[in-house]
Amino acid sequence: MDALEDYRAVRSLRIAAIAIGSLAYWGLVFWDPTWDLKPLDAWLFLPTDPMPQVIFLVAAALAYRRRNFLRSAMQPEGSAILAGLPLLLGLALFVWGYYVDAMDLVLVSFILVTIGTGLLWFGVRFARELAIPWVVLAFAYPVPAVVTNQAFYALRLWAATHSAALLRFVGVPVFKEGNVISGPGVIAQVIDTCSGLRSIEILTLVAVFYVSWFPARRLRQALLVVSAPLVAYGFNLIRICVIAVAPTSEYSAAHTFQGLTVYFGAIAGLIVIDRVLGHLLPGKARPRRVEPRATTAPGVQQVSQSEGHPEVSTEAGEDSAIAPRSSGRIGAAAIAVLAAVMLGVSIGMPRWSVPEEQAEVAAIRLPAEFHGWKRTERIRPDDGYLSTVRFSKTEYWIYERDGEEISVFVGVDDRGSRSRSPLSRKNEVPRRGFEVLQRDSVTLEPLEMPVTRVVAQSQLANVLTYTWYEESEGLIGEILRALFAADLSPFRRVEPARVIRVATAVDSNPAARVEEEANLRAFAASLVAALRE
Repeated sequence: MDALEDYRAVRSLRIAAIAIGSLAYWGLVFWDPTWDLKPLDAWLFLPTDPMPQVIFLVAAALAYRRRNFLRSAMQPEGSAILAGLPLLLGLALFVWGYYVDAMDLVLVSFILVTIGTGLLWFGVRFARELAIPWVVLAFAYPVPAVVTNQAFYALRLWAATHSAALLRFVGVPVFKEGNVISGPGVIAQVIDTCSGLRSIEILTLVAVFYVSWFPARRLRQALLVVSAPLVAYGFNLIRICVIAVAPTSEYSAAHTFQGLTVYFGAIAGLIVIDRVLGHLLPGKARPRRVEPRATTAPGVQQVSQSEGHPEVSTEAGEDSAIAPRSSGRIGAAAIAVLAAVMLGVSIGMPRWSVPEEQAEVAAIRLPAEFHGWKRTERIRPDDGYLSTVRFSKTEYWIYERDGEEISVFVGVDDRGSRSRSPLSRKNEVPRRGFEVLQRDSVTLEPLEMPVTRVVAQSQLANVLTYTWYEESEGLIGEILRALFAADLSPFRRVEPARVIRVATAVDSNPAARVEEEANLRAFAASLVAALRE
């Protein structure tokens, strides 16, 4: 009966570990990464607000759906070697996530810890069966703004280009400048929330759920998942076209209703594609073999009463999917101890906060006059164009000298939120409606960093801009710091991030821009020197 007692001990330890671990991760149930918009609007349009509780339910439903395969995949003993790395990384992210109050890192920790636990207790086959639920859980991760800003910029230009082409195809005369579509009775600005990134993300999640819930041939499943982003993007183009041709309609004003119609239409389109694939690729999914479950603890002989030995019969309630060996008790105890440590961290870990003296960003001081240039007119930034590119403080002024005008924009970010980032190519032009003709990198003498030079045109003007970032570690460095919430920790950079853009109107003829660019370069060098003083 030692084997039966060992089995019961292992089972009890595992139940205790799961219960304690659930308490440790209980904060995820109430996690609300909503930052700016109303919850439903944010969930429909911004990847930075994925409404995680919905995704948790989807992942749990898929895990329950696969329960029979999970039971059959349980091996008598897992792999401590394979489990070690995800468990250690998961514990480290759990501690760090609670310390800096970054629940998205706690979510990543949950995925890693459950992967490690599955590998340790039940082996690789079991972990492989849970791959889809873990992938679904990853959709609950709110992507930092420094990442989405890059995707938004490209997607909204593509969406504007393709929407304009679609309108021209159906006979509506329009033209596109940057992210603006216009024509007789037609006007639309494709902002970040209209870029289609969120609809692509949600429809891909729906496709993953669909192929997991309704098994089919693997090629059919793969094609359906791959087609989901294209379907979502296509329906988003239709939405933009409707708004463009009817900008004053009730539909154009009802943002949430727009999102719902796009999603329902895209899901219907996905189902149609699945039916077409079903005709082109007939046949069902390859049947998967479910191994019979063990019904006794290891080493215990189950003998029926008819044989006359009822005293050695296993109790009716003992129904085990696996036969754990003696080392199973060590693995179960290890996870129980780990869960207890994590519960203690979630309750007692002190949270880091920004020191009071660093909480407020100093005011931006643009000089009123330097080298003959005088500050004359303050400009309001085009918030509709900047959209998700937000700053703690901004200054935007016109400087004049001898009839010439140069604009100066300075945006400052206090690094206090990963939902906000100043890094975006949108900073390189003054406002909406500009088509970028040329973009390259130049050297500006006082600066020790690259300066982006852009030539852009619109119906009203051609502009030349110089844009550079100060106190920034570049795109890759900023992404890494955002992913690990480094600026919400003792590794926080005291100096705020700054973006500076100087711009001037230029001639449409490149040969005539030489003098204008020389003036802008001299102005930028003088401005840098004045700011440093």
